[in-house]
Amino acid sequence: MAVLALLFCAGTAFSEITLAPNLSLCSSIESQFGFLLYETNNLSWFQTEKLNAELFVDSDNPLKKHSISIEARYLYGKSERTDFNANFHFGSINTIFSKELYQIRTGIGAFSFPNSIKILSGKPRFILKDSNGIFGVIGGKVKMYLFEKEWSVSADFLFGNANVASGDMYYFYGKPNNFVLFGGKSIITAPYEISLFLMGGALSIDLDTNENTKLGNIDASIFALFLAKEIQFQLADFFSIMPFVGYAHLYANGSAKLTSANQTYSLFPFKYIGGCFDEEMHFLSAGTSFIIRKGGFNFSLNFLYLFCVKNNNSGSYSYQYKKNLFFDGSSDAGELFLPDAAGSHIFAGILEASYKFSVHKHFMPTIKITKIIAAAILNPETFDFINGAFSSYSNVSGPSSENYNASSQTGELIKRALLSGTCVSVKIDF
Repeated sequence: MAVLALLFCAGTAFSEITLAPNLSLCSSIESQFGFLLYETNNLSWFQTEKLNAELFVDSDNPLKKHSISIEARYLYGKSERTDFNANFHFGSINTIFSKELYQIRTGIGAFSFPNSIKILSGKPRFILKDSNGIFGVIGGKVKMYLFEKEWSVSADFLFGNANVASGDMYYFYGKPNNFVLFGGKSIITAPYEISLFLMGGALSIDLDTNENTKLGNIDASIFALFLAKEIQFQLADFFSIMPFVGYAHLYANGSAKLTSANQTYSLFPFKYIGGCFDEEMHFLSAGTSFIIRKGGFNFSLNFLYLFCVKNNNSGSYSYQYKKNLFFDGSSDAGELFLPDAAGSHIFAGILEASYKFSVHKHFMPTIKITKIIAAAILNPETFDFINGAFSSYSNVSGPSSENYNASSQTGELIKRALLSGTCVSVKIDF
């Protein structure tokens, strides 16, 4: 809070200084706090601090007007849950240079999990130590006039890399490592409030021993496109909706092989054990954005529905035990069972409500509440597979008390539903 107070005083002071007749400076600070998952005594939460400064250069010639924006952000989060225990730091700096007909965006950031990440106590478990990574973003936007109508094309590209120092993945001492991510998105805005959204990305992960001997890899890619049309109501110009339809394709494959040579601890029972898988999913999607803007009040609801229309997958495994006093040297090979997820439904939504009011010309706070909603309706085959895979995970026990009755459990479920994925932020514009 002391940092926020200092930034507020500095921002107020700078906002009262006239830099030049054709120069103006706008700045803001924002503090956000939210719950990833809420459970009493098992909280997962995060806090973000963001500082933004934008310098405007005015001119009588519209083509000479431009602005430069710099945004710095710091995010800290912590999960105290039994089944996911970790804390992380995230920082980034983004810049935007804007002119009448184009915009250039760049950004760079880094993140770190300084302590052990303990994922899913019970069996299987994953303990990863000293994880960190960097990422960069570059993009822009171009406006043009075709057939006497305004068009725009916006594109952003992301690159990221992360590494893990060491890990214990229960069945072997090792780690996922060399997370390499490429991604991009593009928005083509056409006349008549029509937009085409394109998104794609690829992720590659190595499976290594703690001595950085490669055991296998996992590769995944995604591609999606959405066509949207904004609709304004004539009787209520403050209300608009943007329905959209789309298609998404997800592909992943991987393989790994562990041997007595790369798993050197004495209790490793196999001469070798390995497997591979191949997964491809096709989704049809539909959704809409509801937006209400009235005075200082803003409300939006972005809703997405995905339906898996086709799922192709395959997998195989093979192993041979060591032959010694404890193991008989037997072997086996076969097909991995992977469920057919076709017919499954996924729902996701983001609800935001904010109100901006003016206390002083140099002090305009905005209070915003954001709620993330997600649910899935799986077909019986997929549900049974996931339920069986997670059945060995330890459950988080609630408070033990004679007074912890059905009504207390109901209250706990209501709090979990309302607070999980919910965050509150306060932004101050100077």
